[in-house]
Amino acid sequence: MEYTLNQFDPAWKQSLEALELWRRHPAAFAPRQAVDLLHDAATALLYIRPYDIVHRQFFEHAVALARRYPDQVPSASLSACLQKLGESYINVDRRYEEANQLLTEAVAINRSNPARGDLLLQSLQSLGRVRRFLGNYAGDEQAQREAYELSLRTNGAASRETINQHSIWATSLLGAGRTEEAYLESRQALADMRHFMPERGSPLLWTTLSAAANAACLFQRFADCQKLAREAIQAL
Repeated sequence: MEYTLNQFDPAWKQSLEALELWRRHPAAFAPRQAVDLLHDAATALLYIRPYDIVHRQFFEHAVALARRYPDQVPSASLSACLQKLGESYINVDRRYEEANQLLTEAVAINRSNPARGDLLLQSLQSLGRVRRFLGNYAGDEQAQREAYELSLRTNGAASRETINQHSIWATSLLGAGRTEEAYLESRQALADMRHFMPERGSPLLWTTLSAAANAACLFQRFADCQKLAREAIQAL
């Protein structure tokens, strides 16, 4: 199969080569090795082209292997594959109910392993997204708030990851109808991020700018809304 490659050519090519190596010699890989290879290579494909289904079969193989050999494949590896497969269902073909089941399982696995807060953070973010797509806005807010609080504890208030998650949580507050709170939280997140990126319209401000602009519009702070929306467009 031929692919039209973009600026991510080397990563795309190497990922396909690794997957082809596994496909030709599956018996040469121990279950954990196979799951890790499938997860890492398919994740690269998913990142480069989120809406291309080429990665799907490899995540499904990884999940099946992890379930078949629970004594050899760590539960953290299974949860990581479940999270990525859930993202695939969300991005490619809007299989939200199936994604919700996978992500709920991933969150449950990650809650049982306090050492892998990074995986819990990712799975909570994804679970919040799919809840929003399913119209469960309170569930989205709950998941994104938990992810924000987790990032506060593990990464600190001043980390960029925490600040971006603050903005994501603020956006979820809008869906839950808490517009004033969303406005205040999103403004604070934007102010915090400007300490790292003081230049107006920086692409790295996009998440915080878009959250603050949406909140300002819905909270009827129209002067702020216009100003922030213009800067967000500049950031694009």
